[in-house]
Amino acid sequence: MEEKQLDIKAVELSLSRCMEEAIEGIFGDKPEAAMLYKMHALIEFADKLHIKDLTLSISLKSLRKAKKDYETEEVQQNEE
Repeated sequence: MEEKQLDIKAVELSLSRCMEEAIEGIFGDKPEAAMLYKMHALIEFADKLHIKDLTLSISLKSLRKAKKDYETEEVQQNEE
């Protein structure tokens, strides 16, 4: 594989992971507005790089953890 193709693949993998983190953050204990802004910025960045397709994969395990983190944060806020 050419070096350029490897670079493109590395960028796609990085973007994919960042987008997955943003989605997990939306479902988790991160501020939704900040995670949505991050997601929009990543989409714009992908557009500028002319990336046509990017597949995201989020495990149910990570979503369960995000849900648990969210619930823990909610309980802490309600106790304050």
